[in-house]
Amino acid sequence: MSPCPADGTCDWVESDTNVLQAGRWYATNQLLPDGSQFVLGGQYSNAYEFVPANGAGLVNLELLSSQGYFDWYPFVHLLPDGNLYIFANRDSILFDYQNGVVLQSYPTIPGEPRNYPCAGSSVLLALDGDYTDAEVLVCGGASIMAPGNVSAQYPASQTCGQIVVTSPNASWAMFEMPIRRNMGDMIMLPTSDVSSSYSLATSFVQIFL
Repeated sequence: MSPCPADGTCDWVESDTNVLQAGRWYATNQLLPDGSQFVLGGQYSNAYEFVPANGAGLVNLELLSSQGYFDWYPFVHLLPDGNLYIFANRDSILFDYQNGVVLQSYPTIPGEPRNYPCAGSSVLLALDGDYTDAEVLVCGGASIMAPGNVSAQYPASQTCGQIVVTSPNASWAMFEMPIRRNMGDMIMLPTSDVSSSYSLATSFVQIFL
């Protein structure tokens, strides 16, 4: 959809050229520097692809293949060095998408699964200085029992993890939110704080940058 003219109307147009090579449900896509899309995961595919297609086809990513349904809606962030940080369930990698190479595997985040079906959320924190250091925040999630029985018996996660993904010795710093959260969204604010909301409630998670 292109921006609407001031005195006209516009609508979505279904593309007959930019199409997926695999059927997907609960996938994630990331805009790349060249304007193309990196599309990853989902119920029907453990592979990634590029839109528009660039000849690479469908490429399986081992991180997703081992996660089951907890890898739906993986978290993906484009880092200043041009690589991708990819998080699924409780594990994550640094991925060179141009060469299809895993550059680094990170420690498993403590606590509960962080992705589908009762997902937490993730954000790349504001970049400081010369942009050489990049930090990712992951908050919320749900008990591993939640897929079979989503109820108060298996409460949502109350924890957040923060990690410097550009560090060769990266580790998780853990802290608690004021309330438990799943199925929420986080967004960066101009103040470098992160707003986290769910349902009809909104609160702020203060970021220590």
